[in-house]
Amino acid sequence: MAKEANVSAKTTLAVLLGADRGKLKLVPKRKVEIKRLSETVGEPVIFTLRALTGEEIQDAQDAAMKLSKKGELENMDGSTLQCMTVLYGCIDPDLKSRELLDAYEAATPEILVKEKNFLLPGEVAQLFNAIQELSGYGDGAVESVKN
Repeated sequence: MAKEANVSAKTTLAVLLGADRGKLKLVPKRKVEIKRLSETVGEPVIFTLRALTGEEIQDAQDAAMKLSKKGELENMDGSTLQCMTVLYGCIDPDLKSRELLDAYEAATPEILVKEKNFLLPGEVAQLFNAIQELSGYGDGAVESVKN
């Protein structure tokens, strides 16, 4: 049985070694419509989302962690995690754009997303879920193989 696994690993290795590495480096992207904003402005409001890097995911988690004075994790702020993930993963519109921040009188991108009702909490959650899925966290990213 171990021999079969070894043969399978070699075959998979051969496939990976023969793959076009440029294609493997492509970052998954998806366009989504924010229906409420589209209805409000009278034309489609389309956001372009992308997968996050491991470093960006770690940065979003770090921003959401609340540590005690001893450096122990006290709390993980879910809304901050979602907000930071959306800020990293939304490439159009650029939610960090000074023009957008000024238009909505938001001092920071976090305030724009969390406090100005530019996006509703449920919209942020749905964008977060879409970015997580693009980043490989969704169902179907890895599947069992039958022998």
